[in-house]
Amino acid sequence: RGIGRRVMVVTVHPPALFGIVEEGVYRSQAPVEENLPFLAGLKLRTVIFLSPEVLIRGVVDWMHESNIQMYNLGLQFWKPDPTWTPLCDDLVKTSLEMVLDVRNHPVLLCCASGV
Repeated sequence: RGIGRRVMVVTVHPPALFGIVEEGVYRSQAPVEENLPFLAGLKLRTVIFLSPEVLIRGVVDWMHESNIQMYNLGLQFWKPDPTWTPLCDDLVKTSLEMVLDVRNHPVLLCCASGV
């Protein structure tokens, strides 16, 4: 019976610095395409990107195809001002409101550094 059978092993890779904050709330470094099978298993509803950069195009396309709401709050609150800091009050307030709204769960918070 089992002789000659081939077993396919699928390896999934979580994003760097991935962690579970609590049920339905995750954190990580910005995901890359090799992380997509792992993220698919989380059945995410929302991704909140906190860095003022743009995610990799393939990741963004996958989120759209998977009906995942993606918010680039880092870019939204970025200001071309020498006094601007990446962690401003508005970014913290908005991201906390989004995380506390269970309609956004499961949610992944991520940034370029993952910390």
